[in-house]
Amino acid sequence: MNFLNYLSDVFYNDLNLRSDKLSGLITSADMNHYSIVSEKYRDIEVIAITTAGARVNAVSAGDEASYYEINAEYSYDCDDNSDINKDPNKPGTINNIILINTKLDESSLLLAEMIAVEAKAVALRDLMVSSNYSNEIATGTGTDGIAIFSNMDSVDFTDNVSKHAKIGELIAKAVIKSVKESLGSLQWLTPSYQMNALVRLDRYQNTLDDFYENYLPEHIKMEDEDDKREFILSLIKTSKNPELVANVSLILHLLDQYRAGLLSKKTVLKVSDSIMENQLDNEEFHSMKLLLGYVIKTQLD
Repeated sequence: MNFLNYLSDVFYNDLNLRSDKLSGLITSADMNHYSIVSEKYRDIEVIAITTAGARVNAVSAGDEASYYEINAEYSYDCDDNSDINKDPNKPGTINNIILINTKLDESSLLLAEMIAVEAKAVALRDLMVSSNYSNEIATGTGTDGIAIFSNMDSVDFTDNVSKHAKIGELIAKAVIKSVKESLGSLQWLTPSYQMNALVRLDRYQNTLDDFYENYLPEHIKMEDEDDKREFILSLIKTSKNPELVANVSLILHLLDQYRAGLLSKKTVLKVSDSIMENQLDNEEFHSMKLLLGYVIKTQLD
């Protein structure tokens, strides 16, 4: 943090600004891939400016923490954190700046910020961005930032800021579009990139690693590394098949509902088996069926 303090001091001094009156956003994302989106209705205009990176630091709210901090003292030995959660220094941040042309008081600004944060989560949900720290869909990254401004010199004011109000709709639409545009520009996180069964399975990375390293060699007859390579190539070859992607997504959604307590293990297993037997009963999907079967087994055990 000393470097950040030094950087801030230099920045403020060079611009002759008061550091106690300012706040800032920091990111390692390439600033050339920012996105600016404007949404307007009658007298209200909202502009969202976003830089976004979520390839290696995407996280879902509630994922296990990477560290514990109190009184500016840090401990990286949290009780239950897994190996994947022990590195808090992964690059990847979504920063949003929201500009509103009408005057908002402090409570309304807070409500506007809440809507913007929810909208960011919607953008990641739409793209099915995987958390890098759990089996969940990401709701953001571990280092996101946000700044929101209203025009205090405007003769117009907006008193009611909610998702029922038009201003709430404008904020959400601007943020959703700008987050998607920035992710697509910087990291090719687009609908076409996500149309891939292996990409959809990214959030089960620990399970996939175990499958490749332990289960595959032990349970499938393979003479050498060439056989393993052929198996993986067969996965890649079919991974963009739209029907396969759709059925893999259905099974993963069943597992999501099982983790959330919305469906029983028996139901998920029965429906997953039906999908595997009836929708993936094709020799070209054999490798994916083996992988999916392993994911289902490990998640339901």
